[in-house]
Amino acid sequence: MNELLNAILSEPLLMDLSPTFTRLKSLVATDHDDCSIAIYVEPPDASGLYQILPVLQEKLDCERKEDVRSSDYATLTGVGLKHLKATSSAVDDIRDEPEDSPELYADIQYRMFVVDVLRPVGYCCFTVKVTPWEGFEVDLDEVWLEAPYRGRGIGSALAHKVAAMAMFSLRELDAKAFERLDEPLELPIVVGGDVYSKSGEQFVESVADILHDEIGLSDWQALSTGSFIWDARW
Repeated sequence: MNELLNAILSEPLLMDLSPTFTRLKSLVATDHDDCSIAIYVEPPDASGLYQILPVLQEKLDCERKEDVRSSDYATLTGVGLKHLKATSSAVDDIRDEPEDSPELYADIQYRMFVVDVLRPVGYCCFTVKVTPWEGFEVDLDEVWLEAPYRGRGIGSALAHKVAAMAMFSLRELDAKAFERLDEPLELPIVVGGDVYSKSGEQFVESVADILHDEIGLSDWQALSTGSFIWDARW
């Protein structure tokens, strides 16, 4: 499997940059009743979206100062809003010596913004990682919503979006493995993340449940998913 994965991971994985619109009424006054809440995936090198980052960071800072959060929601520091956390896709090699057999791993670092009529009200950061030694991992870094938007189904929409983007990568791996036809590609699946609240734990579990169902309902050409675990790390 290592040789097959190394061949597949010789180039960065594709990114799923499609937006998602939720069927929720805006909390911002508008002149129409159309759905206004959307989840946008930040494209790589999208300098215009950097205007969103300080707005969200200020909201996080205000939440910490005012301590208005529910005990179910941990206040984040906003590390995911730093420029180095922007959406990107890369392949790296962990070899100490270039003469050794390649040990490649790939990851796509995603950052998504929840927007209500162009007003940023939340974000989610996660990474899809593929390695020969650990398989396929969805690592959830940060998820946050402004208080008035909690409990309205946006977290569920974010979980479905994360699972859909993970499926996008799994289908790419399946297609590339099928092209080579050397052997089936068996990958263990892990959905995990460091959590600091019950809501964070529930988000990890929700993504895992959705992804598990999607994998089971899909037809695979060469991909064989092995063990499937979710790991909310406290």
